[in-house]
Amino acid sequence: VGCFSADGPRNTGVGNIGDGSSGGGEVQCPPVGAVGPLEGSLVAPVVLDDGAGESHALYDRCVEVTLVGIRAGWCVACREEMPEFEEWYAELGPQGLSIYYVLFQDRSSDPASRTTARDWADEHGTSFPVVYDPLDSVRDKHVDAADLEVPVAILLDRSLHIRYILGNPPVSQ
Repeated sequence: VGCFSADGPRNTGVGNIGDGSSGGGEVQCPPVGAVGPLEGSLVAPVVLDDGAGESHALYDRCVEVTLVGIRAGWCVACREEMPEFEEWYAELGPQGLSIYYVLFQDRSSDPASRTTARDWADEHGTSFPVVYDPLDSVRDKHVDAADLEVPVAILLDRSLHIRYILGNPPVSQ
């Protein structure tokens, strides 16, 4: 899928937001580098489903800047930040920004499910994918490994390397 489709790797390219490199050149796709939880590392190649049952692979976002929000359904601050996420997506999405909102727990602290993701997306009217992570694959690889508290925001550059990872960030950050 995505960068690793049966038709071969996706074309390299640059977009409007910036490619995250110092030279502004083309981006390597499929991505190259060591997977890890810290800034400068390549994001783990996870695939998660949304409330409609569609699969979303982070590696499908190759050549786009991607914001990954790792959240819980019980999180009050996460609910309060949704309007800002929508504003960012409306303003920057057409320029190459992708957003994935990853829910790992529901409102009762049980593992998130398709219903959790669907209800969250419906409640907040999101225009970007809300996916669920019942096995904590994203949280284990990027939150626990980096010793951060949720919610966590991960900003990926166009080559899917972690540019910023923040635990419990204020929305303004």
